[in-house]
Amino acid sequence: MKKKKPNVILFTLLMIIIFLFITEGIIWGYGGNLIYYTISNHPQGNLVVSEAILAVMVFIVLLIFKNGYIFTEKKEKIGVGLFYGLFYLLGSILFMLLYGVYAGGFKSGLTIINVVIGCFLVGLCEEFLCRGWLLNEFLERYGDNKKGIWYSIIISGIIFGLMHLGNIFVVGQNPILTITQIINAAALGTIFGVIYYKTKNIWSVVLLHGLWDFSLYLGVVAPISDKTEVLSSFSVIGLIFTILMMGAELVNIIPYVKDIDAKPKKSDIITCAILSIIFYLIFLIVSASFTAKIGNTYEYKELYLDNYAVTTDNYDEYMINYQN
Repeated sequence: MKKKKPNVILFTLLMIIIFLFITEGIIWGYGGNLIYYTISNHPQGNLVVSEAILAVMVFIVLLIFKNGYIFTEKKEKIGVGLFYGLFYLLGSILFMLLYGVYAGGFKSGLTIINVVIGCFLVGLCEEFLCRGWLLNEFLERYGDNKKGIWYSIIISGIIFGLMHLGNIFVVGQNPILTITQIINAAALGTIFGVIYYKTKNIWSVVLLHGLWDFSLYLGVVAPISDKTEVLSSFSVIGLIFTILMMGAELVNIIPYVKDIDAKPKKSDIITCAILSIIFYLIFLIVSASFTAKIGNTYEYKELYLDNYAVTTDNYDEYMINYQN
């Protein structure tokens, strides 16, 4: 006798509640704050220590909900998942050239090592929690047909995006900036959900996630140069362009829309990845040109930071000494 599925709406609400309790209440909430205030304040070192401890918490969640099969299930080779995520590979290279080479992020010494390890652990934590646990919980109940599969992937992606809502309360992040982060994260979560479903290889999305975060994080640790502008908030125009950029990313799921279980053509994956990069760049350049600069704008000249990289976790205040 086939096991009766729980009501889809009630189950979705239940999973959202459980997910928020685990992430905002335990892991990134009280637990995260406790870790943050009790570890070393070495530049970016807290990222490594906190994410390592959070990873242990995530593994405990997987064991409690009996999702350990993600380590033993039959899966595609890791290279297949990386190819499905070609857009994020190309995008990561682009941002590494921009932030790492041009802006000098690769010159940050030991900080870069911490960022590499920390971003990999971020990818591990979030992918094991959001794809390894959350997505699989939906797939176990609703994934026996195409409609159920897409529902599971999209809803889990949206929940992953909403997880970043906590940044408003945890680090005091600007609400508009947080909304843009939620939108981008929801798109990323949806695409990674497709990749994970197609490959059943959690490590491919862990690596893609870690690489993408690292390439973006280089912009945080890059030395601040003359006439660098730091914005404390974004305009509505910027939010609109963020939605368009999300659409550019979602172009990557086109090869899977017709039949999620069919093997996609390599040419389709490559074409969509290149189109996404082109669209993404267009929207990024145009939005940077038209976004009204709201909030405080700072101009730095001959700035000395005593070998400490500036972090932008909180855009409202900087402890910086000027020398003329």
